[in-house]
Amino acid sequence: MNLLLAGRLCRPPSSVHCFRDITLYAHVFTEFQVLVTCAPHNKDRNWRWLKRHGAMDYVQDIVDYDSEPGMLIGPVRPCSVHLERLTEHGLNRVISHLSVYNTRCG
Repeated sequence: MNLLLAGRLCRPPSSVHCFRDITLYAHVFTEFQVLVTCAPHNKDRNWRWLKRHGAMDYVQDIVDYDSEPGMLIGPVRPCSVHLERLTEHGLNRVISHLSVYNTRCG
C-alpha cells in the first residue's frame, strides 16, 4: 500500500520535521510505502531539499502525480487528507488517518 505525499508538503511553509515524523510513522507502524508525488520538473528539487534536510530516510521514491495508487495527502483535491502544509497542528490528524486507513485496508 502506498502513502502519497504531495511534493509541496516537503518544503516550506511545511515543517520538514513533521514531514519526517509522518514518513517515520508510516514506515515503522504501518504497511505503507512512502512516495512523494510531484511534477517531473520538480523531482530533483524535492530530492535535493529532502536529502539536505535529512528527510529521505523513509521515502522510497519520488514519482509523477497520478502514477501510483494509494492514500494521498496534499493540498489538492481529491485526496484522503487535505492539507495546505504540514505543521505540528495537523500532525495528529494525519497520524490518525494513517492508522485508520491502514487498519481498514491492511
